[in-house]
Amino acid sequence: MLKINHVHIDITTDKGNFLSKMSFKDGLNIVKGANTSGKSTVFQTMLYGLGMEELLGGRNEKTMQSALKDEVEFPKGEYNKIIQSRVFLEIQNNKKIITTQRYIVSKSSKISSKLIRVFKGGIITNGSKGIDFFDTWVHDSGAASNKKRGFYSILEDFLGWDLPDIYYSTGELRKLYIQTIFPSFLIEQKGGWSDFLARIPYYGIRNADSRAIEFLLKLDTFEKSRQKQELRQQKEDLKDRWESTYRSLKYATVSADISIKGITKDPEIIDDKTPISFFLYSLNKKRNESEKITLDEYISKLNKEYKDTDKNIKKTPKVDVTKTEKLLSEKELDLSKLNISWSMLSKRLTASRNNLKNSEIRLNEKEEELRQNQDAKKIVSLGGHIDLDTADDTCPYCKQHIKDNLFVHNSGIEPLSIEETIKYLRSQLKMIQVYIENEKRAVNQNERLANSFNNEMNELRKEIRALKSDLTANDKAHSEAMLEKKILLKSKLTLYYSTKDKINDLVLELESLSLEWKELLVKESKLPKNNLSPQDNSKISDVQKIFITLLKRFGYTSKSDNSIIISKDSDKRFLLPVIKEQGGFNYNLKFDSSGSDFIRSLWAFYCALYKISGEYNTNHPKILIFDEPIQQDTSNKSVNALIRELSTYKEGQSIIFASFHQKEEAYKEMTEGVTVTDFNLIQVGSKSIIPE
Repeated sequence: MLKINHVHIDITTDKGNFLSKMSFKDGLNIVKGANTSGKSTVFQTMLYGLGMEELLGGRNEKTMQSALKDEVEFPKGEYNKIIQSRVFLEIQNNKKIITTQRYIVSKSSKISSKLIRVFKGGIITNGSKGIDFFDTWVHDSGAASNKKRGFYSILEDFLGWDLPDIYYSTGELRKLYIQTIFPSFLIEQKGGWSDFLARIPYYGIRNADSRAIEFLLKLDTFEKSRQKQELRQQKEDLKDRWESTYRSLKYATVSADISIKGITKDPEIIDDKTPISFFLYSLNKKRNESEKITLDEYISKLNKEYKDTDKNIKKTPKVDVTKTEKLLSEKELDLSKLNISWSMLSKRLTASRNNLKNSEIRLNEKEEELRQNQDAKKIVSLGGHIDLDTADDTCPYCKQHIKDNLFVHNSGIEPLSIEETIKYLRSQLKMIQVYIENEKRAVNQNERLANSFNNEMNELRKEIRALKSDLTANDKAHSEAMLEKKILLKSKLTLYYSTKDKINDLVLELESLSLEWKELLVKESKLPKNNLSPQDNSKISDVQKIFITLLKRFGYTSKSDNSIIISKDSDKRFLLPVIKEQGGFNYNLKFDSSGSDFIRSLWAFYCALYKISGEYNTNHPKILIFDEPIQQDTSNKSVNALIRELSTYKEGQSIIFASFHQKEEAYKEMTEGVTVTDFNLIQVGSKSIIPE
């Protein structure tokens, strides 16, 4: 919910102070005044106080009228030069009230028009005494994403919205800008009545009007789109994991001259019927040519050859037991020393890893502290106020206090400025980053040394096993060549058994990934192609019924009821009113409606979007503000029907700024049948901005 309680314009000139005050109630409010009275000026300042002046076709103070930034004419023919002007806007949601303050002109204090001060209460209603505030910014980096200082992010939270991520024309996935939603319920005079959601700023959003209505109606399409995007991301993540596992498999097989068949580098469904094999090319001595042989066959062949070689070792001289035992003792002592060194190295490695982790945590803390100070600097540069603690004089690593001067703390020395604090924090970050790089090098060195220890210890264990085997061997000799052959065969068997184990583990991992891939494909197949859920279809149909009913009520006659629909075609004016012809060709209602009838269709559509929120849980803030809706010579009877309709919207708020053809008779005719208790009349005098 969004409700406007009060708007105050405060202007200081070289000849005195001027102001404009308006207060609004629940339900219908009518702001009545002559064309030159400044009604639209007040409406525009309301947009300005909401950071929505882009709906006027520009940004910042440039969009405001001369009476707000250059000079105030009062009395007629006398001009007062503006020194300072600002807007206060008190707004309310279901739970709380806040007040925004934004400068249009600030020639004395040079406060930027990008700065919006937010008071945590209704200072127009209750005064500012004891009410806290914080400064935010608009139309700059972080305005939509910074949850503490970005005004649009704060406004989004105030409205209870969670704006979705959408694809922009650049292909980038980013949050839907809040400014695209407001043209569906705040309609300005000059361009707002030219088309449906005519004043949406251009941000490179495809079908921005459809995206805005989609969000306003709270359709499941965003959730379906999110699910599709999530599935796409999950598929990309799985592709990365699959590719990584496949690379590991290729590395394991290539190092042993093994080829793969049946597995590709891209994810696929692997089942019992998938022909997966691993093979080598072996020399066929009889044919003197290479032949393909499976890994299992090759290992079996090596085993047979190894056993045959072992059987041929029959004659062995008596082993020198004393010499062998001495060598065995030396090797075992070497292994024991390596184990001790490994234990010490392991402790160093653990300490290095812990230091690295703690330093990275400290780095994140300092980066956040720097970001907060940079935000503060931006607020201050825009003329805002912020409470800041100075940078803590601590070592970025040990966190102990650093005394960087010889003065005592109570010596009256000024604390660091924001610029100095940022400079100090950057120097701390550099110190931490240098330390992290050194610690990373230490970790890498220790890990490499640990690998060397492991390899050396494994070799020693092999030698020890061989020496123990010699002590238990028979006393028959064999040739040196046979021994070397046996060792070579044993080494090959070790390699291929080890490789086979790695391959089996990696294939199991790919099979597991294959199951995940299959599940993702099944989920993807169940998502609707047009993203519309049954509730979405029901909601759109009800919007269409309300829209057609209101068209009749407002006196639309250009086209028959059965030829007008709300488009469900995601490629053609999705969610907008269209004329439907045979063959499924849809086109803008504007092209087949008279000027006054098209204005009636705009009234009907915006009211339908509001009204459907009473039947469904939508994102509509239950507010409508129309600036001069009496366009294109719409009849008094039609305007009367509009006012009667808006007077029934008691749960929210509607505001009409209108001159009523500057005739009291027209006003009476247009409000006929609506009692004074059905709306709040705000009568503007000759000028909305008057001396204080």
